[in-house]
Amino acid sequence: MEEIIRKLVAQISDYVKQDGGFVEYIKYEDNIVYVNMGGACASCHSLQDTFNVVVKGVLMDQIPEIKDVVQVEDELTWDFLEE
Repeated sequence: MEEIIRKLVAQISDYVKQDGGFVEYIKYEDNIVYVNMGGACASCHSLQDTFNVVVKGVLMDQIPEIKDVVQVEDELTWDFLEE
């Protein structure tokens, strides 16, 4: 499952790279996918729309087992999630 998620996130990241952004896979746990959006995405006024429609929408549509997709904003949050 994780390999499929990684491939989808990579495809999504290729899509947002067109506008200078990126999507980074962080982890998959308890049917929740954690990602970070950076580059131009970090300051884009359309960030939430892109996240909800493109990232969350694609992942949850393609993999029905996913309950949610969570945007992780910085490394401090990543450290907390790893505990």
